[in-house]
Amino acid sequence: MKKKNLFIFMLFFIISILSFAENLVNHSKGLIIKKLDNGMTYYFYKNSKPENRVSLNVVVKAGSLQEEENQKGLAHFIEHMAFNGTKNYEKNNIVKYFESIGLNFGGDLNAHTSFYETVYKLHLPTDDKEKFEKGVEILKEMVFDASLKQEDIDNEKEIIVEEWRLSQGLPERITSLWKEVFFDKSHYKDRFPIGEMDIIRGANHSTMKDYYDKWYRPENMGIILVGDIDEAYADSVIKKYFNFTDNSTFTKPEIYKLEELPTDYFVFKDKEIIIPQFIMSFRTDNKNEYNKKNIKDEVTLELFKNLLNSKLKDESNSSKHPIISGNISEDSYIKDNLLIISSSFEEKKIKEGIDSTINTLKYISKFGVSEKELNLEKENILNNLKDKNNNKDSILNRELIGYLTDVFISDDIFLDSEDTLKLFESYFKEITVKDIKEKAKEIYNDNTRFVLFVPEKDEISITKESFKNIILESKNKKLEKKQNNNEVLILKEPNLERGKVEAITTYTDYKEIKLSNGLSFLYKYTDFKKDDITIKLFKEGGNSTLDDTEAINSIFSGDFIFNSGVENITFENLDRYFKGKNFSISPYINTYTEGIIINSNKKSLNEALKYFSYLVRNPKLSPELYANKISGLSNILNNRENLPSELFSDKVIELLYSNHPRKLNLSKEDFKHFYNEDMLNVFKKKFTNFNGYSGVIVGSIPEIETIEILEKYFASLPIENDIESWKNLNITYPDGIIKGEVTKGIDKKIRVNLSYPIYSEYSLENSYYISSIAKILRINFIEEVREKISGVYGISVSDDFSKYEKGVLNISFSTDPKKKDIVINKVQEELKKLLDGNINLEALKSIQKNYKLSYENNIKTNGYWINYLSNKSLEKDNFKVLTPDEYNKLINEKNLKNFVKDFIKNNNYVEVILYPESEK
Repeated sequence: MKKKNLFIFMLFFIISILSFAENLVNHSKGLIIKKLDNGMTYYFYKNSKPENRVSLNVVVKAGSLQEEENQKGLAHFIEHMAFNGTKNYEKNNIVKYFESIGLNFGGDLNAHTSFYETVYKLHLPTDDKEKFEKGVEILKEMVFDASLKQEDIDNEKEIIVEEWRLSQGLPERITSLWKEVFFDKSHYKDRFPIGEMDIIRGANHSTMKDYYDKWYRPENMGIILVGDIDEAYADSVIKKYFNFTDNSTFTKPEIYKLEELPTDYFVFKDKEIIIPQFIMSFRTDNKNEYNKKNIKDEVTLELFKNLLNSKLKDESNSSKHPIISGNISEDSYIKDNLLIISSSFEEKKIKEGIDSTINTLKYISKFGVSEKELNLEKENILNNLKDKNNNKDSILNRELIGYLTDVFISDDIFLDSEDTLKLFESYFKEITVKDIKEKAKEIYNDNTRFVLFVPEKDEISITKESFKNIILESKNKKLEKKQNNNEVLILKEPNLERGKVEAITTYTDYKEIKLSNGLSFLYKYTDFKKDDITIKLFKEGGNSTLDDTEAINSIFSGDFIFNSGVENITFENLDRYFKGKNFSISPYINTYTEGIIINSNKKSLNEALKYFSYLVRNPKLSPELYANKISGLSNILNNRENLPSELFSDKVIELLYSNHPRKLNLSKEDFKHFYNEDMLNVFKKKFTNFNGYSGVIVGSIPEIETIEILEKYFASLPIENDIESWKNLNITYPDGIIKGEVTKGIDKKIRVNLSYPIYSEYSLENSYYISSIAKILRINFIEEVREKISGVYGISVSDDFSKYEKGVLNISFSTDPKKKDIVINKVQEELKKLLDGNINLEALKSIQKNYKLSYENNIKTNGYWINYLSNKSLEKDNFKVLTPDEYNKLINEKNLKNFVKDFIKNNNYVEVILYPESEK
């Protein structure tokens, strides 16, 4: 299922167009489209971010919908097999080659299969022509010369089964429901990409080759290249490998529609549902012609969706808060769209929640919206589009290529951010409140599939019939027109005592600006994004300085209080206030650090800083917001014990951290500790006195403007008594080997977590050693545990290592219950090899080269400099980011062999296993 996030959520506008008879526009000028001699389509789009990199997709217009009855799952299986042997690359040598040049399998090299497409994805460096051309050559072999040997097929079968196993449990049960709700009577229903495991286990070369030869044809494929590369050179390389002669006949794949299904009602009860959710879905046709009427209809729909989302937000913000949250989204298929309106609510408010959701849509269909509401939403969308367009030179290849892939698959028209903005500005002039009302009426009166998800428990006795009656009662309810509050919300300038900049010190990569109240900011001007500014205030402390009750209240303190509003901005009108503005303020209280992050474009920066100033000087907590948020949280906490994953996590914490109160997950027992006054007091304790804080400013703001905002908004921040820094929470780990298990759920899999306490003391060098070892282990596990014994689909290796507490190395995976001992033993065998000093030199070279590629990309992003300067401010000379040369000198075989001797021990770990109930 592909999400259709058009317009304000996308950087580009993809307009469905299957007939070109009445087109009003063409593709945006940056997109170059060519046809190779063999019929293959070639897209080229020049893009500069990241520098010296390209993204390359080969797209096959065939997926699970093109499978025969005896091929269910083979489209996806072939996607796997393309990585497992071609004419010139045996078995998994393709993956090994790309890892040898520093690429990550799964990140830089990947693929996916959907209902109607199979896409092979590769991200390559372009500053080395040999590597670029080799990458293109291998990609060509994968899609045209896969060997599909029976031996390799047999080896991959169990990996496919393990991938299927990951989705078992609640996701699989919901998928079965969706087949009835959305896909009944259509070709989609029995063609989900993962397929049928009986067919997977019996897969053979002949059946697989039939599909491969039929659909992997140049006329049915496209190659899409986006990135920082010379067009003529790229053209020559693509033609060298892909412009081969192919004279065989080809039949285009059929494009399938979803069936127009009658209104129906579904109640889904499951023990693992933790909060009731209501869904209304409506099927619509994808328009076939890009004419004026259809464009206007698409733009009207986008306006309607935004207006409905605002109305649903108002419902969740009302004093009665019948719903906790609600929204409308859109799923897009080749010939169809599914509009989905959803909401969640408390168990005791099921009827009220359904009624509120239905009547929010019904209200617009009957009374429409006001001129002021419509104009405000138009302004909001245009401001978002302008912001995207201002940053168009900062768009990453990975974002672009996904949109262009959709363009190719659906034979669409591609508009870039500038052309999208022009189109919306033009059509907004024509769209009226009458158009919105008619669109709402069209949707409200359409066939509707109603779905209710509820926890399976005795207290909830709703049936399909009673669910239907609630809906009919809601639809028959008489509505009264409400008085719209369209007051323009203006946040007045705060009365601040201006401070001043006292000193500016210039360093190689940044400047330090000291203020008259004692605060110090590290500042770096960047143009990585043309219109993006981040200001971060932070200090050490976090909830480690709080008592246990305060620590619990600190979890939601920042979110609740920010969303309560400031001054004349209230919880109820906050959504309206934010229309047309583009900023965020994120207060956070972690275990050992606390801070506030402000992100804004230039236009909204002053508004963001006004909001921030009121937030830290006069914070408030809305009783309505508190009641709404806490009611939803109560439902979740009361039902969390029904979730196998939550009980599994609890057991890991119990055994690894001896149930240390600061490591525990939230539970229903914690609910009694939540108090709105305590939450507000914690916020005031952390964010109304800025003694000990440091600051960072990164982005497209010149120094003279930086000085202005620092003197106005930050040099006046209150600085009072000294504040205690972070406290040692005395987190300790058990000795020896500790094993535990949880039996919960009916999933056809087990989950395993292995946690190894780290004995090494914290240092910058040791942090590099440990992160590098985790990367090497992941490569080893993929080769030995996935590829050689087909024990897992994926395996996670992570480390939690900092100066604040002793570290831990975590290894986690899911597998077949019957393979438990084999897989665990293999994982521990590979770990022991490494601890004995057997460093995989191929993996070592791979992570060294990957570090260089990542470093070159990262240093040209705002995110890197925010993190770098934050750490520099806290750690001073104890912190640095290694250059690739420095990294290679530190992370070598000799140093790693010496380090791994003592950093963890084979005889000290915590093993926790989650079993399904059927296995016990």
